[in-house]
Amino acid sequence: MRNIGVLIVACVLPAVAQMAPWEQDQSAGKAALLERRFREAEESFQQALIKAQQPGENEARLVSSLKDLAELYRVQGRYSEAEPLLRLALSLTEKALGSDHSDLPKDLDVLARVCLAQMKLADSEALFRRSMAILEKTWGADSLDLLPALGNLVRVCQMLSRHAETQTLLERAVAIREKNQGPEHPDVAFELSRLARHHLGQKNGAEAEPLYQRALAIQEKAFGLEHIVLTGTLDSLGLLYREQERFRDAESYFRRSLALRQAAYGLVHSELAPAYDNLAGTLFRQKKYPEAEPLYQQALFIWTNVLGPDHALVANSLDYLALTLAYQGKYAGAEPLYRRALEIREKLAVASLNNLALVSVALEKHKDAEPLYKVALAILDRPQLPKPPDSAEADAEPPAIVQTLENYADLLRQLRRNVEAVRLEARAKKLRKAQDLPPAEQQNRD
Repeated sequence: MRNIGVLIVACVLPAVAQMAPWEQDQSAGKAALLERRFREAEESFQQALIKAQQPGENEARLVSSLKDLAELYRVQGRYSEAEPLLRLALSLTEKALGSDHSDLPKDLDVLARVCLAQMKLADSEALFRRSMAILEKTWGADSLDLLPALGNLVRVCQMLSRHAETQTLLERAVAIREKNQGPEHPDVAFELSRLARHHLGQKNGAEAEPLYQRALAIQEKAFGLEHIVLTGTLDSLGLLYREQERFRDAESYFRRSLALRQAAYGLVHSELAPAYDNLAGTLFRQKKYPEAEPLYQQALFIWTNVLGPDHALVANSLDYLALTLAYQGKYAGAEPLYRRALEIREKLAVASLNNLALVSVALEKHKDAEPLYKVALAILDRPQLPKPPDSAEADAEPPAIVQTLENYADLLRQLRRNVEAVRLEARAKKLRKAQDLPPAEQQNRD
């Protein structure tokens, strides 16, 4: 076995050594990017780009380097840095292949999405339209290959509030599916649902309803009456009918959706929580509070176990259940639920206030940061509800009040208000000692 191992190494090393310097940098950059080692990837891609610009190098290597470095920036959200690289790569490709080559749509789409991420809607739209024009010329006006381009244009038109054009594009997508796949293909149901959602967004339930009903009929025929894929369309119809105050119809669709989810996932699963909420909300709207109550309780149980006790959706669920109890005159049961929901939202608000203050400090907007810390401390200094005996705070992080005090003290020191900073630091240190937390310096090192 030792001899075989030596032979393998001996065979591989020459192959690596034979790689050109540009290829070595590109390969190293791609490997680092896959492992999300962004700094190493950037260094390797930049070195490859430098080598690709040397006289006599193949221009295809330059295009590849530009695209790979741009992709690294795009993944990191550095869109303004990715855009000029992609534009240069596109111009070089156009020069080599022509302005309407079938390979261009992919490059156009990537550049369009980078522009869209920067809210450059006009640029994004022009690029997407050009991509679709090339695809139409290459594959024909009714080809399935046009659907991604149509979807991209739909997104831009929605952002520009061009509702009539959005509807035209969605209807065209339905027609393309029907022509290529037949009127009863499941993919047609998908396009019908997208068109129906557009009509709902325009408050046009009368147009949306038959589209959803046709989509459901297609899915039932393709997958059977008890397939989990039906739940999305059932829920959409239930919400439509509830909005129209057709509560009996809405309840029927929600109950069917819930039964399908229970059969597929069991009685306790994250997929069931929205179904419980939908059905409970419909019963609540009909003032069937005793029937809604156990459904809200079940949804709360699932959300808490799946998302944790301090998630925003748990707070919403607590509110729904508390309101249902209050309408039944069960005020003693409703009060702690409302208090718990408020506590969750305050905790989320404190985290957001701290984060926004830290960003403001980083931007040297110190006057903006200080009031944020003051509001956070005001919330944290309010009397807290006693914790249940079985609750346990995370040991890895200091309580929010300690972190806020220390962050605020750092800001005050930057403002040279050292006396105020010392006061806050002393309070934070006292709290750390009382709660047996490590000193801030040690925790930062850890």
